[in-house]
Amino acid sequence: MNGILTKDLAESIASRLQKDADRQVGMAAASIEVINTFTVPSWQSDTEPSTSGFGTQNRISAPPKPVIDGRPQSKAGMFRSRYELLLAKTLRNPQFRPPASGMLSMAKSSPYYQLTGIESLAGSKDEKLVLGMLTQLEEGSWFLEDLNGSVKLDLSEASVTAGLHTECSFAIAQGHLIETPNQESIFHVSAMGTPPLEKREESLNAMSKNPNLFGGHFEASETAQLLKLEKEAVDTMFLLLSDVALDNSRVMAGLKHMFTGYIEDGALPKLVVLMGNFLSHPFGQHVDDVMTLTEKFTELGTAIAADFSPLLEECVFVVVPGMNDPGPGNVLPRPPMPKTVMKGFIDAVGSERVHLATNPCRLRYMTQEIVILRDDLMQKMIRHCSVKPEFGESGSMSEHFVKSVVDQSHLCPLPNSARPVLWRHAHALWLFPVPHVVVLADKTDGYICKYGGTLGLNPGSFATDFSFQVYLPAQKRAQQSSVNSEEILDKTENAIHQSDQECVSDRGDSDDDASGDDNSTEEVDMHIGGIAMDTDGEGLPLPGQPLDKDEAGNSDAMLDDISAGAEDGGEDEGKHLSDDDMGASESESDDDSVLIPLDALPKRDIKAMLRQAVASDDSGEPKKDASRSGEN
Repeated sequence: MNGILTKDLAESIASRLQKDADRQVGMAAASIEVINTFTVPSWQSDTEPSTSGFGTQNRISAPPKPVIDGRPQSKAGMFRSRYELLLAKTLRNPQFRPPASGMLSMAKSSPYYQLTGIESLAGSKDEKLVLGMLTQLEEGSWFLEDLNGSVKLDLSEASVTAGLHTECSFAIAQGHLIETPNQESIFHVSAMGTPPLEKREESLNAMSKNPNLFGGHFEASETAQLLKLEKEAVDTMFLLLSDVALDNSRVMAGLKHMFTGYIEDGALPKLVVLMGNFLSHPFGQHVDDVMTLTEKFTELGTAIAADFSPLLEECVFVVVPGMNDPGPGNVLPRPPMPKTVMKGFIDAVGSERVHLATNPCRLRYMTQEIVILRDDLMQKMIRHCSVKPEFGESGSMSEHFVKSVVDQSHLCPLPNSARPVLWRHAHALWLFPVPHVVVLADKTDGYICKYGGTLGLNPGSFATDFSFQVYLPAQKRAQQSSVNSEEILDKTENAIHQSDQECVSDRGDSDDDASGDDNSTEEVDMHIGGIAMDTDGEGLPLPGQPLDKDEAGNSDAMLDDISAGAEDGGEDEGKHLSDDDMGASESESDDDSVLIPLDALPKRDIKAMLRQAVASDDSGEPKKDASRSGEN
């Protein structure tokens, strides 16, 4: 019977082919997985001396139960784990790897960098390399700290590599120990840099059995099939939007205009990531914020279902809360948006099309790993730098920023006073192994940069200039895009004039009660266009209009504030790696809405500026508005 095709054999072959086809269809349909960071497993590396220098033993533990409070040991543990991770990575680097046994004779021809523990610096005046965490044990003084000790630093003549060397970040310092006249030991630093980069493939090779540290469900045996499907899906695109302030009518109009454009072009996105903040002001500032947020999400969902129904065929919406959205304090990681607020949006779009994600969150698409964080982080990191970074030939600010995050293997290398972190879930902020894409959504201008095989993205602020990004996973590249703000102005011009008339009517009704008070105009204009203004009448830039040059500031202006950052320094974050320091740090009350102090902005009549933006003459000059208030 050999070589004869029977009916049973044919049915068996057909069944197997059908199963393989169904499996591929199933993998393609379930190609996007949104991972809650509270479910991410933790990993710990034990680094101990051995005959070959150091030995590494990997340990993976199940994620802890989501809790806000943690045991005191958790605070010291989160810094200790970071140190052990970076030490293990550094010692795997060829430049820091000691020669193998029996090859010591090659050490002279192939020298390597040898790390020294801080406690071993005593009594030595030779040049040493030390890995430790930058801290301020004393106000105005920088220290380097490891598991066994700390030493005061002299950074006056230190040359630094690219990157942002912030407080509570780890650095490799080269220098020698000196004794002061008052018998104080100070480590005079001649050079300082971030820990060496370890690429994703190198990290995976260093871990036995390639454990899944990213979270979610992943079978290594399906990698080849997933990679094939990933390359074939050339039309797949992801839309990344940040600062989607839904209470701003122009932002809502911008979203609808964007969806219309993609539907008309027949290019439907497979994924739309909507990141907060979803209100123009911090949640809880107004008594009706819950109602406003619920209504606006319901309005958006209803519009998608009614006017943009093609999106519901295959598009998935991921909602990532911002730091000013509903949640327990100003901490990371942040839980998803409340289901009570999102109910109307979910009912309209469909529960299978909506994922309420944490902040940060993780996305797995086929074989690619994507990490998303929504936080105004760049300004904070620059403010907490130990040494003023040098931009220019060494790269732009965004390149320094992305390099720092990747080299630190951590999304937020800052002290708890600047960005509080839940101690028991600090491992959820790790970037190890480094993912394929890191989205660092910030209010600063959007950027796209690549470092060490990792793509760093910032879509920019949609509420400011309608900017967003398109990520093409098949090509592993991104494009910066934006909605035409002039078209949005044309569509909302009637609504603006109608709002003006209502404001004038309200002002007229209140004249009798105001008794001629000149401040009544400013009170009426407090929330024109959905923009919150402070009590002094100083407003933020209009959505759709970038900051003026004199308002936006530049990199040097921000960097000059580092040395005068007394409002941020002074918190004692010392002895993080010790079990003795168990107190919780208080949250820093930084306002990152703009890159310069609010008191430096001139007072503006927002309504008058809107009218000037839409009422221009043929020469392009804005018409003068007699109702505009004087600028200070």
